[in-house]
Amino acid sequence: MTTDGVLGRLNIELFNQLIKQHVVSTISEQFESEQEEIRIIDVRHPVEYQQGHIHGSDNIPISFLRQKMTDFKQSLMYVVTPANDRRAELATYIMRQAGFKAYHLSDVPS
Repeated sequence: MTTDGVLGRLNIELFNQLIKQHVVSTISEQFESEQEEIRIIDVRHPVEYQQGHIHGSDNIPISFLRQKMTDFKQSLMYVVTPANDRRAELATYIMRQAGFKAYHLSDVPS
């Protein structure tokens, strides 16, 4: 800040309730989109990706995401995995800030 101000702090539950839902949009595994082409991006490290991933997903580690976004198409819908991963949430936020239709894959209740 360039002037005096007041610093506030939110606990994780309040942050998720008030802020997170507006900056990181989620989607469940049961998504269907007949009018849009979907690209699934897994933002984990290659070693993690090789241990298991969603079939058809592309491995783009988050450290390379900004460089690779120049190849992304605005017309596609992007689903970022894995579920419940902070890197995937961050990647979704970065992509949405860049104007892409990006959604973080959420856990699906059993």
